[in-house]
Amino acid sequence: MLGDHAGTEDATPYAAASRATDLAGLPPTFIGVGELDVFRDESLDYAARLRAHGVPVELHLYPGAYHAFDLFAPQSQLAESFRHTWNSHLARHLTKTPATPNYQASPADTAHAERGGGAEHGAEETGTDRDRCDAVA
Repeated sequence: MLGDHAGTEDATPYAAASRATDLAGLPPTFIGVGELDVFRDESLDYAARLRAHGVPVELHLYPGAYHAFDLFAPQSQLAESFRHTWNSHLARHLTKTPATPNYQASPADTAHAERGGGAEHGAEETGTDRDRCDAVA
């Protein structure tokens, strides 16, 4: 995608958004990344930078998932969870009226939400953004 600009400082923020220096005023952002994704650290750093600039970020870290896991294993429970979460985010931010989700929260999800937890996908909580994911609206 970046062609000859890959790995250089020549790529503009329009081609590689995480290279922008001023992130203020950007719209609410959804970032879903696999724990084993080659872009994981870059994605987590970008999410932290967006938050530091006041941008609402919904961050989801999928344990054991690699880059494009949703395309290579589209019928997997993890891919279905990702698609549901992504579509939910889009519905909340791109429709005038709130969408009614078809998802029924499990007792574990409900208990986790009541404890103030984020949108984890099977990961243990360790207290750091790099080891868990938080949903910030």
